[in-house]
Amino acid sequence: MDTTLPALFLVGSALFPSVFLSSAFLLRTWVGVRSRDVCTAVAMRITSIFHAVLASAVGWYIVINCYQDFLYARCWIVDKYLCFGLPYMLYDMGAMYASFHVDLEVKHSTILSKSWTFLPFLRKEKLLLFHHLMVALVGYPLAVFYRNGKGEFFLGCMLLTELSSPFVNLRGILKKINMKNSLLYYTNNALILIVFFLCRIFIFPVIFWVYSWDQQFSWIKVPFMIPWHCTLGCSIIVLFQCMWYYMFARSIWRGLQRKHFDANCNGTDENPLVGQKGH
Repeated sequence: MDTTLPALFLVGSALFPSVFLSSAFLLRTWVGVRSRDVCTAVAMRITSIFHAVLASAVGWYIVINCYQDFLYARCWIVDKYLCFGLPYMLYDMGAMYASFHVDLEVKHSTILSKSWTFLPFLRKEKLLLFHHLMVALVGYPLAVFYRNGKGEFFLGCMLLTELSSPFVNLRGILKKINMKNSLLYYTNNALILIVFFLCRIFIFPVIFWVYSWDQQFSWIKVPFMIPWHCTLGCSIIVLFQCMWYYMFARSIWRGLQRKHFDANCNGTDENPLVGQKGH
């Protein structure tokens, strides 16, 4: 076992909370954000964007260094980054709870006990928390200790799924700072639907096709040719991605409907002749 892996885990454990705290500090002191809930939520999103950029860059580096042999090519950074990036999943759950807790305190204008907000947080974010726990407790350990040095090209592809995260988090930031009616917000929504689909859903058929091309059999047979736990893991991941894509698409569509409805209502209010019966 690489002796640097525990140290990299500790570095990741310190780095991501530090980015969060530094972002919150700079938002308060340099940007002048006074609202605690906005400051916490935006700092959390900035840290998520930071992680996504790192993961995507590492994923691209792995892919371009392993494409010569999809199954057996090795890249020195794989295990190191996995141990470094694992703490992000644990940090992010804590940051999500901190943002949720502060939101409720600001909403109710009082200091709330964490025991009062923890269960509502679990109910609201149960799917994302389950995803984070599965990735942290199952996905990362399997990728580091049980793959026998195989499939690093495909691990790089998995890291490339983070390419969609900056757009998702930018959407969260724009909502939090009341820019839901801006051109940037609607443009970003369109990019989310495109990039999320390509990077988190369409990438899996592409990975299966690459593997089938390399092994010289039909891509439809891939789920039955690879180890069962790989097929199960990919199926669960794709299910989550499809579910989140549907939720994004529904939310974006409802936002467009509300905008259209508000525009019609404003047009009716501004024109006194609209809606009046003729004589």
